[in-house]
Amino acid sequence: MLAQVAAAHDSTLRKDGIDCRELAVEPRRQGSDELALSRQFFQEITRSAVPVDLRAIELLKSSPLAIDIYIWLTYRMSYLRRPCTIPWKALEDQFGATYSRSRDFRRSFCAHLQDVVGAYPAVRLR
Repeated sequence: MLAQVAAAHDSTLRKDGIDCRELAVEPRRQGSDELALSRQFFQEITRSAVPVDLRAIELLKSSPLAIDIYIWLTYRMSYLRRPCTIPWKALEDQFGATYSRSRDFRRSFCAHLQDVVGAYPAVRLR
């Protein structure tokens, strides 16, 4: 897991009122499409990198939920050393904010999980 590291040591308050420290970046210049990560933050994220396959992201690009599930599974699988059970309530708390009924969330999650397994064949689920 990432240690608590400041991403940008010297931040700027932008016109829109967002403190760039909340974004974990430092803007290069007004209107720029670039960001500058602090050296400490960059070292931490490269030391703790999650092995995401961009080909899987490409396959899942039409579904934000599928991408979220894939990233979450990839992260979990990168550090798990033994099987674990994840309760539906925990999954719903993390992924199901937009669903008013648990059964609708479960149905959607299972359908998207099938897509994720197709894009991430190395994952082992029961």
